[in-house]
Formats: sequence, structure tokens, C-alpha cells
Amino acid sequence: MNKIKESPFKKEQELLSYLKEGHLVESLPLVSSEALSFHWANWNESCLFQKEYLFDNAKSCERYFEFNQSLDEFKNIPVWMKNREKTIKSSLFDLYQCYSDNRIRMTWFERDNEILISMSQESGPYITLSSMRWMDKSIYSRFVMKKLLTQNMPMRGFRLSANIPAHCTFEGIPLKSSIFIIHQISEHGMVLKIKGLHHLNLIENCEKILMNVNLKPFLEVSNATVNETLKRLEQQDFFVLNPEQEKLTTLTIDPSILDKYDNRQNFRMAANDEFYLFVRYRDLTNESNSIRVKKVFKSLVLKFQHQFNEVIKKSA
Repeated sequence: MNKIKESPFKKEQELLSYLKEGHLVESLPLVSSEALSFHWANWNESCLFQKEYLFDNAKSCERYFEFNQSLDEFKNIPVWMKNREKTIKSSLFDLYQCYSDNRIRMTWFERDNEILISMSQESGPYITLSSMRWMDKSIYSRFVMKKLLTQNMPMRGFRLSANIPAHCTFEGIPLKSSIFIIHQISEHGMVLKIKGLHHLNLIENCEKILMNVNLKPFLEVSNATVNETLKRLEQQDFFVLNPEQEKLTTLTIDPSILDKYDNRQNFRMAANDEFYLFVRYRDLTNESNSIRVKKVFKSLVLKFQHQFNEVIKKSA
């Protein structure tokens, strides 16, 4: 790969402002369509930056106070848990707080059918706690953020959030198609967001998944600077996706992907009829072998990681 010529990052102040003053639950859009965005919790360096500046000034303290207040609101939402002996009234706050504690999770949440939970009222309906059907990832992520800010816990390698559609068909199952969303990309793989729990049955019973995605914009910026990359992607409407009219790249995924990388567990934790599938780039095959998917996305991710790292270093 040709070396990318360095240039001043036009979003430098926007990134610093986001890290120092932005709402902790919000992401920083990198393009107006939010096809690409960034959240501080998705990189160990930005997590450390947040921890360092958390109480740096009155404004930093105020946003952390507001963040805590948003969590405290869950204390006012009741839940009921019961076993064979009794029923206990608790709160949504306590539920997620307990789940985020590894020791309690192993004792309470991973024991099949012993504890039931109702999110409605004491009389039910009840579901098993271990089913994870009560889980809302957007709520749980807030509790993870607080742990990242206040405790020592493993942090992630750099990744970008994405909102890029892929038109999918299922070989061996005629007349079935769907839109998967490329939800997150890292140097190792991508997370797909899938709407509709019926897709589990489709994936299990098809011969292979054919994922048609518009890679052309990313191929065109593979050797571009970050500024030029953002400029070109800003002009792209990824949701204009017509397999018959556009030249899309077909990527193949084997259904055995369900049995890798805790993907079945991710399905169990599905909320709002959505679940997430992690796919390493080596699991994506391109029949013509004309496009190296890993190279396309890895170069994009590392480009932004390098630029963000330079911004953080300069502000230290």
C-alpha cells in the first residue's frame, strides 16, 4: 500500500471537543449521513483520555454528573424477580448493575430457568432471567461506559461505528432476501446488525449467505488522506442500494459463522428484534478474489486510528 501523505486533520477540533465536552452516550459522526462515526468507548486510547479529563474542569464534572443522573433514572423503573420460594421487587438499575458484575452474572444470569423476571408487573408475564430477552444493549452499554470510566477493565482496540447496508440473499432458500447493516468495523472484522429474529432460521438452513455491498467508495479512498476520505464518503449515499443497477461486490459467508465468536450468545441477547453477528474478514470470501476485503477495511480503520492518535498526542 502506498504511503498516505500526511495533512492537517480538518476535524481535529471537533474530535477534541467531542472527547472533552461531548455527551458521554453520544457518538461523533464522521460524515453527515452517519455512515461512519466514532464513540470514545470503542478505543483504549480514547477511554484513557476520557478518564484523565473526567474531572478536569467544571464542564467535565457537569457532563459526568448528567451521565450519572441518566443512569439513576433507571432506579425508578421496577422489575420483579422470583424463584420457587419468593418474589423480589427491584429496579432496572439494579438489574443491569448486577449483570455488569462478572461474579453476580455467573451466579444469577447463567443458571437455566431458576430465576424468572417480569418487566411489567408482579403478576407477570415472566421470562427466565437466563433467556436474556429482557436485555437492551443500549441500556447495558451505559453501565459498561461507567465501568470503563471508573474501574480497571479490559478496553477495546480501535473500531469505527458504521451504518452501511448490505443486500443479502440466502442460497438454497429461494425468494428470500434481506438487508443487513454493517454496524462496526475494526482491523480484524465487522459486526453485522440484523433486524428480525427469523433470520436465525434462514442462516441455519441456507447453503451460504450472499452479501452484496457497495465497496467501491472504500476502494477509491484506500490511498487517500483522512480529509480526502471524509470528503468523498460525504458525497456517497450508501442507502441507494439496488443490486440490479449498481455494481456491488458479492461476499460469501458460511452459515457456520453462527457457531463462532459467541454469535449464538449474541442471538440470545437479542433486543427489539435485533441481533448482532461478528464476522472476521477471513470468513468473507469473494468468488472472483478480485477484492481483498480485509485490506479495504483494515486500511480505512488504521488510517483513522493513526489520525486520532496524533490528535490525542498533540493535546496531551
